[in-house]
Amino acid sequence: MPHPGWRNFIDREYRVLLDQREALDYVARLVDDEEWRSDKRRSWSAILRRLVCHMDWETGLITGLTTQRLGAAGDR
Repeated sequence: MPHPGWRNFIDREYRVLLDQREALDYVARLVDDEEWRSDKRRSWSAILRRLVCHMDWETGLITGLTTQRLGAAGDR
């Protein structure tokens, strides 16, 4: 369960993403907005998707993901 006052730590100008589908859509839009080469776009999409997919949506923590697996996702 999130800390009862966790929203007090987030500035009002930011939107808190509360579920995986919304976060994946947001990541896709962020990457699309960048004028990156296709290889960089592919790498960052994979890295950010991996982070979103490993997030515990109750606590907001990223779990079960090593830096090696994250780097491999982006082929880095």
